[in-house]
Amino acid sequence: MFVRKGLFKKNVGLEMLKTGLATVYEAKFGSEFGGMEQEFKNAEQKARKAKLGIWSEPSFIQKILGAKTEDLETPRQYKQRMETAEKKLTAPLEAEKPQAAGKDAKSSMGKKTSGGKPGQKKN
Repeated sequence: MFVRKGLFKKNVGLEMLKTGLATVYEAKFGSEFGGMEQEFKNAEQKARKAKLGIWSEPSFIQKILGAKTEDLETPRQYKQRMETAEKKLTAPLEAEKPQAAGKDAKSSMGKKTSGGKPGQKKN
């Protein structure tokens, strides 16, 4: 995205990276950099080295409250953490699915149905 000030045109994303107000998006696929990916990464690295914006050291008050520089989590790190947590939560459920489906299939095998609606009792 560009913004125009007079005759000059500036890339908003690049300016945010230079001032430490953004990180380069690290998606597995689907990221579009318009041929500027390396320039974006260089701008982020310079901001990190200069400790600008989100890369800055915590203030005195923040340090008293326990803030640390390492507390920053990039969007990619967040996604990886959430995917790992989701896998841990769903793994037990996924392990139960084949067993439950297998039991239902085996219990209904060889039984004749009355042709009635499911759940109806036979007379």
